[in-house]
Amino acid sequence: MSCDHFTTQQESVYDGREHGLFMEKLDVRIRNHDREIEKMCNHHFQGFVDSITELLKSQVTETNRRLQDDGKQLMGSMEELQLCRVQQRNIATTIDKLAHCLPVLEMYTRLQEQMRAKRYYPALRTLEQLEHTCLPRAGQYRFCSIMAENIPKLRTQIRDTAMTQLRDFLESIRKHSDKIGETAIKQ
Repeated sequence: MSCDHFTTQQESVYDGREHGLFMEKLDVRIRNHDREIEKMCNHHFQGFVDSITELLKSQVTETNRRLQDDGKQLMGSMEELQLCRVQQRNIATTIDKLAHCLPVLEMYTRLQEQMRAKRYYPALRTLEQLEHTCLPRAGQYRFCSIMAENIPKLRTQIRDTAMTQLRDFLESIRKHSDKIGETAIKQ
């Protein structure tokens, strides 16, 4: 077919009633193709939606898993921190209690040393300081109550030991007074 023949047919379609018929057929064909495209899109659209939904589910699941793991680590760290804080409070309380108890123990040790050294007057002063100052500050510990119960016994022991030593000293002087007097007169 020549180009002139094609142009003549094309012109004849646009010239008359055939143009309206051609346009109707063209519209029908366009609608058919649109329906086919829509069917194809609908068919593939559901697969697309399913794919997106599956992708979102896997992303949500992965994000949830990571959050759970991170949450477990955070909870573990928080529990460790809480334990550390409890230990810190316990240590601070222990240090505070020891700060009150150490002077009592030091005072009692000094008292024992003074008694061994037969320094009874300083021992009585230390005993009084222990009874009226250190023990009341220390608190309600068993060793403090035992010490408090022993204070009258210790006081009596110091008094008795001091009196015994004084008697021994006076008796020794009485026994040796003749010799001492004789030596004094010679000099």
